Amino acid sequence: MSLSKLSKIFEILAVLLILVNSYYTYYQVRLYMETKKKKHLWQGVLYLVLALVFLLNLLFGTYRSF
Repeated sequence: MSLSKLSKIFEILAVLLILVNSYYTYYQVRLYMETKKKKHLWQGVLYLVLALVFLLNLLFGTYRSF
């Protein structure tokens, strides 16, 4: 398997991780709105920040050379 194919596989996995993190963030924030418990809010904010960091790294290509 060549390095470019391996890099594409890692990029696809990164995009899937962004989607999973975004959905989990939405779920946590919705759960917070329903239950009004603060522990769910900081988890949602943490996953939102992680999703944004992964998205920015993917867009600007800082981690494209796996």
